[in-house]
Amino acid sequence: MVKGCQWTDGEELRITKGWIARSNRSDVGTSLKSAQFFEGIRIDMLAERTNYLETINDPRYWEARSAADVRMRLLDHIAPDCTRLSACLASITRSPHTGMTTKDLTDMAIEAFNKRDDYKDGIPGSCGVFRFLSSWELLREYPRFSDTFLIPSSGSALSPPAEIVSLEMEHEDSSMPVAACAGTGSTSAAPAGVGSRRGGS
Repeated sequence: MVKGCQWTDGEELRITKGWIARSNRSDVGTSLKSAQFFEGIRIDMLAERTNYLETINDPRYWEARSAADVRMRLLDHIAPDCTRLSACLASITRSPHTGMTTKDLTDMAIEAFNKRDDYKDGIPGSCGVFRFLSSWELLREYPRFSDTFLIPSSGSALSPPAEIVSLEMEHEDSSMPVAACAGTGSTSAAPAGVGSRRGGS
């Protein structure tokens, strides 16, 4: 098997969709410790590769991913970053934002995430740019995700208060500070991929 390289948007999105589909199936088991469960997600992911013509025949993608790779991508990258973005959004929306759309608030949350004080430019592991918007938009509407991966409530993984307040002032004329986003845990490696998304490594 050819060693895989950086993940694509399509692979990550299909991992997310595979987890959503299989976490609802009692017949396959839903244990996050089960190699069989993640092999199933991998199979689901591979079945969709025909939708991504740019990489379908590239041996560095899709087939190069093992069940362990899929498990690590979901548990160490996609899920933690999506829960942290939800924590950012929850913190921002605790204060009123007159005239702002859902997209405006989401953009503010992403800006806050991107300014986390643990981010170090160019250093794998600091993971300071949110890159899973498509996955997050699916997962935030799926109750089992928030039940399985709890939204962080405290810690140092997200932006300090001053940065969140700065974002607030950039987006609307308000003197009311927005509480700092909070998060716990760490991500073992900086996500990377190809294709379009709001941010990248």
